[in-house]
Amino acid sequence: MSGSSDTFRVDCDPTAGGPSHVYVKRYRYRGWWSILRGMFRGTLFGKSRARLEHESLAEMRRRGVPAVRPMQWLDDRRRGFLRSSALITE
Repeated sequence: MSGSSDTFRVDCDPTAGGPSHVYVKRYRYRGWWSILRGMFRGTLFGKSRARLEHESLAEMRRRGVPAVRPMQWLDDRRRGFLRSSALITE
């Protein structure tokens, strides 16, 4: 289990026409060392891990590979530095 990410299930109202539940994978960048490490991996004004995973899952599905359906990715940035990001899948 990674200390920088966690996954949890959120139950939704299926009568609204959406899924009955979604999964949220949250990536955290804690402390300046983690933020700087992420910056040197390209996260400063670049793509977050959640966005890269969203794009990978969408491409796999487009090519016919069975994969979960990505719904949305979210980034929390402060002054360009990535603090956390999240991927929502069905």
